[in-house]
Amino acid sequence: MRPNLRVSKKRIVRTPGGVRVKRLKKKTSKAHCGECGAVLGGVAFGNQSEVRKLPRSRRLPSRVHAGYLCPECLKKKIKAKVRSI
Repeated sequence: MRPNLRVSKKRIVRTPGGVRVKRLKKKTSKAHCGECGAVLGGVAFGNQSEVRKLPRSRRLPSRVHAGYLCPECLKKKIKAKVRSI
């Protein structure tokens, strides 16, 4: 594997037969709202390889600003935008 692709963390495991290197899979953290910091529901998290294999409809809700704003903050933004017109 090329050195620039080696991004996974390694854990050294000592066994009776010698030392082995075990690569750990990276996990994504839960998504948080960009305004208030609340945890977003309906957004997939876990191993990156597993999340990438999911269809887009399972990864994110199908609404405006999904995966970035929680419903409460989005509601406030839409109201403020409409009232400013």
